[in-house]
Amino acid sequence: SVGFNAEVKGMCDTIVDATVDLYLQVAKSFLPTAVKFHYNFNLRETANIVQGISRATPNKVNTAIGIARLWYHECERVIGDRLTTEDDQQRFKQMITDCNKKYFMDIKDQEKLNERPNFWTSFAVPGVDDSDRPYANINDMDDLTKIV
Repeated sequence: SVGFNAEVKGMCDTIVDATVDLYLQVAKSFLPTAVKFHYNFNLRETANIVQGISRATPNKVNTAIGIARLWYHECERVIGDRLTTEDDQQRFKQMITDCNKKYFMDIKDQEKLNERPNFWTSFAVPGVDDSDRPYANINDMDDLTKIV
């Protein structure tokens, strides 16, 4: 939390609570089967979400909306990307949307919070040395397409 403003620092407990809540819902709802043997969710998922969030830098994440959008992206990346059926993806999307409403309801600009696309990457910032690439939000598919 070094260098982050009070607004972002104030979101730490909320991010942890939202992550644990979402993990518990996912672990209970998406159980492994013979076909979905990889639906074996454990606390590593929470660690991976937090690890992704910890890649944020104060110059790229300086608002509550920014950190909440990064949380949403990391949850989609760590958990959502493992779900194999459309039905499971929709159920997860509802879970994460409900968590968003429950934990981030104080954020005034809910439209901005839920704006899509919501991708974060370190390769999309041109002209920066590879050793110091910031984790930045990409919310324009045209910009992402130009880079990729």
